[in-house]
Amino acid sequence: MKICSLISRVLASTSFVLIVNISANELSDQVASPYQKELNCIIYAELEYLLWYSNQDGLHSPTVATGKSPHLNSEWSSGVRATIGGHPTHWDIELCYTYYSISSSDTANANIETILTSTPSTAGIFKVGEKWNLHFNRLDLQLGRKLSFGDHFLLEPFFGIEGLDVTQNFDLSVNTAFLDLITDLPATNVVDSKNKNLLLGIGPRMGFKANLDFKAGFGLYSHFGINILWGNFKIKQDYSQKDYYSSSDPIVLGDQVNDLSQGGSILNTDLEIGFHWRHLFQKSNLELALKAGWEQHYYIDIVRFQDFYLQQTSLGTAAYTTNGNLALSGLTVGILLRY
Repeated sequence: MKICSLISRVLASTSFVLIVNISANELSDQVASPYQKELNCIIYAELEYLLWYSNQDGLHSPTVATGKSPHLNSEWSSGVRATIGGHPTHWDIELCYTYYSISSSDTANANIETILTSTPSTAGIFKVGEKWNLHFNRLDLQLGRKLSFGDHFLLEPFFGIEGLDVTQNFDLSVNTAFLDLITDLPATNVVDSKNKNLLLGIGPRMGFKANLDFKAGFGLYSHFGINILWGNFKIKQDYSQKDYYSSSDPIVLGDQVNDLSQGGSILNTDLEIGFHWRHLFQKSNLELALKAGWEQHYYIDIVRFQDFYLQQTSLGTAAYTTNGNLALSGLTVGILLRY
């Protein structure tokens, strides 16, 4: 009887200890910081909607007789970014793809009659049209190490590689009015220049991500990166120039296609800041995060075009050989699932 009583007491105390330990573990899971959970995640996926606008410089803009020139206004355009990553060891590995495209155009005009009756010159540009579009593809592969500072701040330095595939098209149309010396009637000189720039580049990148956690799942996030890319630029120009007379057929002054392939390097910086909200589903160990922020990506010397025809006719001096910069800025909203 004493042995049975002793066994009963031991089992009761053991059960009590187990219940206490299980309850303590459940309580620990409930109060654990989302960042502590993030350090133990296995895989995550993120999808983001991009609403950006562009600022590009270095594009050739002739002026009409009144001094005006086309202005390629920045217009909002949509894009998408998809990310998948994992935490197999102490390092995070992440693969991210970004697609974005935009198009903008503008025209400047002047009065033809005013040009033809002006003195001492009776010729001048009365219309200039420009159109620029961009197709942007970017692929990032990176390794990062998460560093936790308390329960509310997480810092992740990272390094990796960036691949970039960018296509730019720049169409320029210049219409000049003048008087036909034979008939003294108005005539028009039309220049159409269709320019294309293809860039395929790759290079190293490094930077950091930071997250600051507030109460109720809300917090701030930021992202900074700097990248150096080496690649090949394929530059092409389809050029035509014609004189149109009222008394005869058009006269072709120029019609040719030229291209150039050249290597080069560009510098790229990335900056992103915003708010996020996170919620952890305890039973499934699945975390949901929603984010909204602002970001800017700056590319130096990526806008490159060359006027081959006028370079030939001006004894080797290019009318426009550009090395301009490109900035992509705007809003980002996204959803992330982490297991």
